[in-house]
Amino acid sequence: MRRGSAFQIPRAAADRTAVSFVDARGRRRAFTATPELLLQPILTGRPSRRPATHPLKRNTEGFYWFEQTTAHIWHESMTEYTALMLLDHTEDIAGICTQPMRIDFSDGTSHFPDGFVIYADGRQQVFDVRPADLVDADAVAQFTKTAAVCAEVGWTHRLVVDITLPHRHNLELLAGYRHPRHLPTAALADQLLHEAAEPTRFGQLWARVRRHTRSRAGLYNLLWHRELTFDMLHPLTMNTPIWRP
Repeated sequence: MRRGSAFQIPRAAADRTAVSFVDARGRRRAFTATPELLLQPILTGRPSRRPATHPLKRNTEGFYWFEQTTAHIWHESMTEYTALMLLDHTEDIAGICTQPMRIDFSDGTSHFPDGFVIYADGRQQVFDVRPADLVDADAVAQFTKTAAVCAEVGWTHRLVVDITLPHRHNLELLAGYRHPRHLPTAALADQLLHEAAEPTRFGQLWARVRRHTRSRAGLYNLLWHRELTFDMLHPLTMNTPIWRP
């Protein structure tokens, strides 16, 4: 596929909405907004758009290693990076991709949603990422139309806005231990889960298992996988209560 050809997707007819995506072979495929789209290989397609690059560009593009799928997922900004990290930590996900499609609305406007996800239970969802201070009246109108299209297909729509700074810092800390190399041994995991049957301060919990190799990494890994938990809205310290859900 030639660079930029994914932008040349047919527009919707005046009386209907079109949903288009670029498949794995680079072919542009357009559909009306019906449940037929639930069966299309959107997840394995190519990005429907790539933003222009220029020297004064302020947002940071890159790839996030999605632990649940072991795939590198492209992000357009650090806000999207944080959203991917949040989804990876909080949801049970079978597959995810970004810039999955273009929606051409019947009023002549169009929208490229930020992502598409299939959950472990089979639900399919389109999501957008936007800092809260940028969700103005135009954005609300666009997301409202997007949600309506998703309902016609059988998808849900989700808007991921900013999370608090402590929440993001906690995510970044735990995400550093999401790789399987940080999985605790069976003995360490059993002891941590036993010790945290009742809320226990992080420092106390770690002190009880320090004889194990890489005990702190194993503790962080269990927190990432939500086998142990704490109040993510406040900074994680040695005095933070940890418990088993």
